[in-house]
This record gives sequence, structure tokens and C-alpha cells, in this order.
Amino acid sequence: MDMTPQRATLAGLLAILLWSTSVGLLRSLTEALGPVGGAAMIYSTCTLCLVLFSGFPSLRGFSKGYLFGGGLLFVCYEIFLSLSIGFAANRVQAMEMGIINYLWPSLTLLFAVFINQQKSSLGLWIGVALALVDIVWMMNGESHWSPLVMW
Repeated sequence: MDMTPQRATLAGLLAILLWSTSVGLLRSLTEALGPVGGAAMIYSTCTLCLVLFSGFPSLRGFSKGYLFGGGLLFVCYEIFLSLSIGFAANRVQAMEMGIINYLWPSLTLLFAVFINQQKSSLGLWIGVALALVDIVWMMNGESHWSPLVMW
């Protein structure tokens, strides 16, 4: 299957739609199928859709260390995220886990600056600060801030 601009746009729009609903969908499925069953259902369906949409990937261009190491980290991340949402005490706690999960893009950029010793702009620091303040604000709810509440 050739990737035309229309297919690429459709894939991008579907990715945004699915990613933005992933926490709620995962929580709904885990309530119906259990934490492990819900995660298995989502990832099995996603794999099937990926293969149907894009075909089987060619892995020849990647090193085995990258595939196994990166694959292991990815699988662990997805298992931990799925189980944390599935085992949450209620839907509010599941959404809190989803919000905390969305810190990874900011933290990836932040660690890349330090690890690669790159120059950064003021915008990066403002963005990371806003992401952290938003998490603290959201996790705090309607009560006053305290380290105990955040814990």
C-alpha cells in the first residue's frame, strides 16, 4: 500500500482521535473486561488495525539491540500505563493517571537538552514549567496545595 498524502492525513487524524480518547477508552474496557483483559483488547485491536492499514513492517533496517531494548521499554511502559489506569480506584483517579502520563513529551525534551548538552530557548523552559504547574493544579483539585495532597 502506497502512502498518499490523503492516507497520511487520515492516519494522522485517526491517531489524534484515538490518542485523545485512549485513557477513557482503556478505563471503560477495563471496567468491562478487567485490567489485563481491557489492555489486551486495546493492544490486540491496535495491532490488527496497524497491520491492515500499513502492512507488516520491515525490521531489517534496525539493529537487534535497538529493537529488543526499545521494544522491551515500550512494552513495559504500555503495561504499566494500562494497569495503572485499570487498577485505579475510580474514574477520576484513572484520568489523573492519564494527565500524569502526558508529561512524557515535556520530560523527553528536557532530558534531551541535558543528555545531549544542547542549547535551549526560553520557550522550552516556559512550556515545561506550564506542564508541571498544570499537573500540580489538576492533581490538587479544589483543595489547597500541600505536599501531602500531592503525594
